[in-house]
Amino acid sequence: MILILTAILLLPSKSVQASCETPVAGISTALTVVAENPIELHIAYYSAIYSVDSDLVKAVIDAESGGNTKAVNHNTNGSQDSGLMQINSCNHEWLKDELGITDFYDVRQNIQCGCYMLGLLSRKYESVNRVLMSYNMGEGGARRLWSKGVYSSSYSRKVVGKFNKIKEGF
Repeated sequence: MILILTAILLLPSKSVQASCETPVAGISTALTVVAENPIELHIAYYSAIYSVDSDLVKAVIDAESGGNTKAVNHNTNGSQDSGLMQINSCNHEWLKDELGITDFYDVRQNIQCGCYMLGLLSRKYESVNRVLMSYNMGEGGARRLWSKGVYSSSYSRKVVGKFNKIKEGF
């Protein structure tokens, strides 16, 4: 019941209009689009559920897949990244168990996974760079860099740059 009420409250009326609506990775920041675009709806819904800034989710999607719902990346370690938010195959089992995910290319499920992971990481780390480093390279990889005094990466800086542009309306 609470989830349904939250979803209804997140859907703005079609008369609501934001200024400076520049699409990012094919995802509009206009509030009027949310009700008409399933990607926008899922970002709004799951970012609210998992306490993640929806603009950060959009910035991650832009950096990870450029908005390509069928994006796939084969990594040198043998793992594979799937969908809009490029969910790594090393996370598939626990996300299936935790969230009941059945298709990592399904837009709703992919955004749910990405928002869930960003939410968990945001509760663990105060710095957005640490959150993004962990999302991108796993917590183990990020910890190795932190132990060497490296607290941001080219990936985290790129996403933060995209995030700031979204916030500024560009």
